Amino acid sequence: MQRFRLESRFQEGRRGCPSLFIPDPTAYPVPVTISTRRRVYWLLFVLSLGMLLAGVGLAIPALGRGFLTLALEAHFEHHRWEFLGIGIGSITAAMAGGILSAMFAAAMLLAILISFRKTGSDEIFFLSFWAFTCAFEVGRIVVVRIAAEGVPIPWAAMVTRTVIAARFAGYGAFLLAGLCSGGFRSERPGLSLGIVSAVGLSLSSFIPMDTGAFSDTLLSRFGYSDIQLPVVMALGAITGASYIVGARITGEKRFASIAIAALLLLAGQEVLVTSWRPEALALGLALMGIGAQIAISRLHAWYLWQ
Repeated sequence: MQRFRLESRFQEGRRGCPSLFIPDPTAYPVPVTISTRRRVYWLLFVLSLGMLLAGVGLAIPALGRGFLTLALEAHFEHHRWEFLGIGIGSITAAMAGGILSAMFAAAMLLAILISFRKTGSDEIFFLSFWAFTCAFEVGRIVVVRIAAEGVPIPWAAMVTRTVIAARFAGYGAFLLAGLCSGGFRSERPGLSLGIVSAVGLSLSSFIPMDTGAFSDTLLSRFGYSDIQLPVVMALGAITGASYIVGARITGEKRFASIAIAALLLLAGQEVLVTSWRPEALALGLALMGIGAQIAISRLHAWYLWQ
């Protein structure tokens, strides 16, 4: 059974580095095989694809004029923009943002499945979970259907808490991916994901929620929303610094480029999940696509020769 010793990649640059980055000769007590990781990737991909299809299925009836009018009159403000010569309403654009997030999640997980067939990476393992949490943005479409069809509003708050919990869990997994490149050892990556998921669920449970008001992104209006951007900025700084530390320790310049990819991924996600203008959604998806391509290709090239 193959064991992963991610610390071994720090051997070249360990001279003069803190003892945290000196490789431990012992192997992990619970080895994680490549086949096990691929089964996890497959599971996350299927779930993301399922949420994408469900989001599309829920959004199609909402494109009717009567449905959107009912939703608008009941709860939502409405804006309209011209994009590529096509008039797009804010509710339609916000729903498209949820679908694009799920589409990105499925596409990134598929790219991981194609690339990482014979090698493993803790960074990719955690990034795959982060990508999976992006698919939960289809919950905004569920909120629209709840508001429009007369379902009790507390159900919309429950869906919103689920989306927020997934965001925070994704942020935690993203941070773990960066820390792995900087020397953090994850002997039980599944347990680490369980912890960040529990933290995300706890945070979403304590956030105050206005069950009678909705934001422009179609979720129930929740408190402390202004802190999301500072949290993302701090996360980007820590994660980027971790990849730069990894590049310094290993002498591998690829890790420095992954730092840029991490910033693109976070910036794209922030734009995609908080915007409802069509041009902003296109920009967010482009940033995430470029970041994912850089991260997957660089990590695959590095681990393939280890």
